[in-house]
Amino acid sequence: MIFALKTLVATLALLTGSAQARAVANPKPVPQVGQDPNPPIVACSGTGAGTCNLGVVGFITDGNYGYVAWNWITIYNNACQAIGGVHGNVYNEGQKYSIDSQLPYTVDITYLTEQGDYNVIGFKYAGYSFEDHFACHYQDADGATFNVCQHAFPC
Repeated sequence: MIFALKTLVATLALLTGSAQARAVANPKPVPQVGQDPNPPIVACSGTGAGTCNLGVVGFITDGNYGYVAWNWITIYNNACQAIGGVHGNVYNEGQKYSIDSQLPYTVDITYLTEQGDYNVIGFKYAGYSFEDHFACHYQDADGATFNVCQHAFPC
């Protein structure tokens, strides 16, 4: 039902030449990594109406802070409730892909790296595009160290 609604909205918007519709029409599949997008740590700060958060969480392995194994990408509403996302190996070898959620358009991951300046993350939602440093910090939980990153975006 949600897919059919998104398809209908995208088709109607394409007919009117909407930039938001082009954001929906991403042919890359979501990595098949799992259904529960909730990480052990919430990567979100509450925001005002009309603003959502994209949270990206990964493991720091063996104390090696030069590498992060990304395992969760979660889309949050303004109250930090998870409304979509994926978990598992979300790095997907640098390929771009789209993530479904309760939002009317997909969130397209455009840049994600596991080494070097891994706090630079890129994504698009409707007419909004961002590729730069997310707000990130390290946090210990469940006996592991996580890199916890987030960025607010208009939704």
